[in-house]
Amino acid sequence: MEGLLKEKDLKDIVCDLHIHTSCSDGGKEASFVLEKARQQGVSIISITDHNNIDAYSKLKDTYCKDILMITGTFIKKLDRLRRKK
Repeated sequence: MEGLLKEKDLKDIVCDLHIHTSCSDGGKEASFVLEKARQQGVSIISITDHNNIDAYSKLKDTYCKDILMITGTFIKKLDRLRRKK
């Protein structure tokens, strides 16, 4: 991953920062999501499963030099609190 942002022109960087896996309500395993991102030329991803970061522990042994993974989560409880207002 070193130098990815320097090697690519900013207009060529594709990001997906809202991905769900089978660790919450998504239908695919984290490894499948990562491979699909690679195939589609995505440079930066954030798996944002509901209230957990379990997908990252499933990927901990996966060498990832071409995709930047930003650890994230979708905090569902805060979403419910916002709707009450």
